[in-house]
Amino acid sequence: MDIATVRTNDKGQAVPTGTVALTANAFGLQDFTTISWLGGAGFLLNARGPCIMVYPVLEGFDMPVVFDAPIAPANVPKLDAILITERTASMRACFILQGKIDRVVLKVNPGWRIGAQ
Repeated sequence: MDIATVRTNDKGQAVPTGTVALTANAFGLQDFTTISWLGGAGFLLNARGPCIMVYPVLEGFDMPVVFDAPIAPANVPKLDAILITERTASMRACFILQGKIDRVVLKVNPGWRIGAQ
């Protein structure tokens, strides 16, 4: 990649040129598998219907982010799972999206749990 094509903000941080908005259709039954970028390290995987969000920081992050989330948590129709990789922003995402999760919240660290303790 040519460094001249990288967009930066006033702090010199690389920033995306924009996000592609997601609608409820991104969470529906499909004839193919799709991966949609959620910003940062997050993405939505739709595996022909079942939907998993990985590291979904859509709102409530405790510091400024350099991207606009492609969908508001209130507009997420359903999720089959959320994969989280650490306890801070990912935990907030799970609580924000908790009513949308159909079956399971996957966790990486066996030392802590999401939901009722």
